[in-house]
Amino acid sequence: MVLDKPSPGSAAHVQAVQTGQLVTVQQQQSIPTLKEEQGLVNSTESWGRKRKRKGGPNPLSCLKKKKIQGQQQQKPAGEKKKRNHHRKRAGRGGLEVESIAQTEKD
Repeated sequence: MVLDKPSPGSAAHVQAVQTGQLVTVQQQQSIPTLKEEQGLVNSTESWGRKRKRKGGPNPLSCLKKKKIQGQQQQKPAGEKKKRNHHRKRAGRGGLEVESIAQTEKD
């Protein structure tokens, strides 16, 4: 029968037990009380249920603030606003019309 060698972790654990480095039962029982004294334990018991806060007004029912007309940017009379030209998209019939127009020009 062939046995494998113990892993390094288990070998270290055996050595720790033999040398007495592990925590005893009495120490394990005293650890929670010591943590509470030091304030290291998060006391979840003190936290109650989160209260719902008062909500704000309904944004759909509120009026928007009016802009003051005196503060608007004044443009010189010589400059005009550029117009945006939008071309209509050619549908199925549009392509035929363009091809007919090109043949008439030729």
